[in-house]
Amino acid sequence: QTAAFQMARDMVDHINDQYRVMAASVPNLHYIDLRGTLGGPPISSPLLKTDCIHPNDQGFRVLADRFALGIEAVTPEK
Repeated sequence: QTAAFQMARDMVDHINDQYRVMAASVPNLHYIDLRGTLGGPPISSPLLKTDCIHPNDQGFRVLADRFALGIEAVTPEK
């Protein structure tokens, strides 16, 4: 891994840590961690991406499904 790759990953890790802290301290704020959903880390599946960053249609479906599960986990049943 290059120094630039590691620096970018460290920044994203730091931001995600901040989100977790906020979610833990603010009632009814929930953090849904989607990292690794597309097959990473460190590298997501190229079958789920249009380029090195952006998901393709299938990748977005995978992300949406995981996000929906996260929402269902914190949504009270009626």
